[in-house]
Amino acid sequence: MALPDDGQRTRRLVARTASTIGSKYRTGQSAFAIEPSEHVSGIRLNLAGREPQGRIRAGAEAEAYCRRLTADLLEIVDPESGERLIGDVVPISELYSGPALDALPDLVVFWNLSRDFQAAASPKIDVITAGGAIRRTGSHMPGGVLFAAGPDIGGAGILPPRPLVDLAATVGSLCGVTLPGCEGTPIVSRRQQAPA
Repeated sequence: MALPDDGQRTRRLVARTASTIGSKYRTGQSAFAIEPSEHVSGIRLNLAGREPQGRIRAGAEAEAYCRRLTADLLEIVDPESGERLIGDVVPISELYSGPALDALPDLVVFWNLSRDFQAAASPKIDVITAGGAIRRTGSHMPGGVLFAAGPDIGGAGILPPRPLVDLAATVGSLCGVTLPGCEGTPIVSRRQQAPA
């Protein structure tokens, strides 16, 4: 069953364009896309001392560049409705920490998934119209549904939304296995099941 596009066409166009900028072209770029996707994309600065031929100096220059780029990205809208195509742009340091932080993108772009956008516009890019893209029938999307059946799964009915990490904890519990370090909480366990 085909799902609605949810803005994937325009995001794919931007992602496809970004992914064509290979490493040989990055020497002339101030930043480049890392793992562009339909939902979340990364932007890595061409940072002096980190990248082979970095252009931007770490510190105040990089911070100013990120502020300008974030403002420019947040100006991209649907020319018909004025709705932003990008929900947010967040520095990676606000999401993660640790010694490997420098290996990640510097900015994370969260796309607006509210609907199918056919075009993008801003003062800097003018208007870009999406061509006929191939629709995917499945993606990693916020929200979802799980149906389960089996001898150890009782008639729990419809449950309220739960974090995804609860799924692993639930499967472990139903199998009688403790998952060390698992952050989830079992939705149901063998102990909660009525005897057969």
